[in-house]
Amino acid sequence: MAKKDLLRIPILNAFKERDACPLCLLWSKDEMDYLLYVESNEMTASGGFRKKLVDAMGFCNHHMHLLYEVAFSSKAEDGLAYATYVRDVIGELEAVLRETESGFGAETGRAGGRGFASGGRASRGIQGASATLARAIAGNEICPACSHLLDSERQRVGTFLVMLDDDADFAAVFARSRGVCALHLAAVMESLAQTGSRNDAAPALIMKVELENLGRIRHLLDERIRKYSWEFRDAPITREEANSQELAMNFIGGVEGLHCKTRKTPQYADLKQ
Repeated sequence: MAKKDLLRIPILNAFKERDACPLCLLWSKDEMDYLLYVESNEMTASGGFRKKLVDAMGFCNHHMHLLYEVAFSSKAEDGLAYATYVRDVIGELEAVLRETESGFGAETGRAGGRGFASGGRASRGIQGASATLARAIAGNEICPACSHLLDSERQRVGTFLVMLDDDADFAAVFARSRGVCALHLAAVMESLAQTGSRNDAAPALIMKVELENLGRIRHLLDERIRKYSWEFRDAPITREEANSQELAMNFIGGVEGLHCKTRKTPQYADLKQ
């Protein structure tokens, strides 16, 4: 087989699995490994990492909750790291709120005062506070966990495409696999569009494998739906048919949290009709 390195071996092994998108499996493993590392004493003591976290105003919604689960699981040391991180962010938020509070004078803050009634200084103060809080909560940096995972993902997708180009054995493994989810297919094709392929057969192989997998999932869904009807109530439902909804969900959306950077502030204007 062509040369193996630390990136190639996990990709090869993942594509030998047949129950989930291999790139999703690697994303999830990388995510958990990174969060465990974040909970280590080494990272807690890193002033540079803690500054980056404050600049991001904490982790994104997904990773804030996931890290909490990791911190208080048997896998982490003691949960002290989580307390340290959130204390840093709470301190920064407190400073922002105190600064924002100073923009509200006692005169404009009184119930029924001139500012609220006339849209004067209080209205301007509220608008300013809203903008200040939105900027502060959004942060100046991306969630550190998202940043790490997206960087790793770019390398992984690039390595996958190189392997399809120069490793015939891996191409054969991929041809027998069930491909990747729709989100990873989009990432693969975007990378392919940017870097090109030395092997003209690689793009065609990717599409062939993906279409075969889509056809398989659609057939399983058709059978599952057919067997819901009364006339086929006695027809046995296979394990794959029973799992067809989950297969479709994971193909369409990928693993939970994949590529997801949830906005920290609501954009109510987007909801107006």
